[in-house]
Amino acid sequence: MSVPKSANLPKNRIRATHYALLLFLLTTGLLISLIANGRFDPQPLGELQWSQAPVMAARAFAEPEIVWLERPLPPPPYTIRLTAALQSGDPHSAYGLVLGNEDAHLLTAVTPTGYLLPPTIYHSQFTSDLKSPTISQLTTPWPHVNQLEAANEIWLDVTADSVTIRINGELYGQERLTVPPGHIALWGMSWGETAVVTWQRLELFYD
Repeated sequence: MSVPKSANLPKNRIRATHYALLLFLLTTGLLISLIANGRFDPQPLGELQWSQAPVMAARAFAEPEIVWLERPLPPPPYTIRLTAALQSGDPHSAYGLVLGNEDAHLLTAVTPTGYLLPPTIYHSQFTSDLKSPTISQLTTPWPHVNQLEAANEIWLDVTADSVTIRINGELYGQERLTVPPGHIALWGMSWGETAVVTWQRLELFYD
């Protein structure tokens, strides 16, 4: 006695549901594995060409100061990543990265109180520009800036006409800026007492 085709429909539907569930679980597992391995993380613009850790000895800052390194900037596009931290001293201070030359340079910095100084082009020496205003006139609160002695990573993707900034892996945004040619420098200052900064790692990526 033959079984009507309609009698097989529930079994076929159950089987199809099982296959769909299995496919969903396999896909979910694959995505979780890729995310855990960083496959969807932002990637630098190029290959790692230079790295230094530590970049230099801990340095004390009071007045704004640029410390130029011998490392020249490559033509864009490139990525540069700096990891630094407040070691001791006044948390009402700032530290960061300078790209360019003494006549024109881009500054990006963070403060141990949770603020960000977004990428900004300054011309000539800018001591008076940064020392006299209050911190709120220069900086933006950013929840992904680590505070006090916790280290911060400043990540800049530089192209011919833009700078994209990430702080501790979190995207802040993109500025339409052209970075002047020149060298890499470290920067620090304090609005109060002296602050001591440790420069843990500097990495440069390009093709």
